[in-house]
Parts: sequence; C-alpha cells; structure tokens
Amino acid sequence: MFKLHTKFATIVKTVISFFEVDFSFDKNFLVKNIEECRTLLKQLVEKHLTDKSLQRIDYVLNFFSGTQFLEDVFKKDSPYRTTMQVIVDDMNKALEAGKI
Repeated sequence: MFKLHTKFATIVKTVISFFEVDFSFDKNFLVKNIEECRTLLKQLVEKHLTDKSLQRIDYVLNFFSGTQFLEDVFKKDSPYRTTMQVIVDDMNKALEAGKI
C-alpha cells in the first residue's frame, strides 16, 4: 500500500508541475506512472473486487492515461484550463495538508 501511496503522490506532483511549468509536459513519463499505479492498485484490490469492478478501474485509468486526453489537458490554450486550475489548486492544498 505504501508503494501505491508513493506512486499516487508522484502522479499528483507531476500533474501540478506539468500544469504550472510551461513546456514541462512529458506524456510518456505521466503515462508510465499511471500504468504503474494501475498495477499497484489492482494488486491491492483484486482479491476483493469482481472482474467487472477491475474492468472499471481499467476503463477509468485508460481514459486518464489516454494520449489525446493528456495532450488536450496540458496545452497552454486548453479549453480545460480553468477546470484544471481548480483541480491543481485542490491538489496543492491536499499536499500541503499532508493528505497526499
């Protein structure tokens, strides 16, 4: 579980950095970390969930690791910029509060 927590924290910090620092977006790095998080999460819950629930995990993480989604979200002129700002602000607050 500690590995999953650490990997998730890495993803959160990476998303914050990619959003706040121009030209820092590295799609391959983020996808690799999401995939590693998926593996750790599924190892943790596979004995407790049905196959259908495990497929839902894949569905969600497939979306969030999708190339087009990531490229759209981290573009400087992204239509999602305002929403991402709210998400990143909340991530920063959670990190500062020690929740992540």
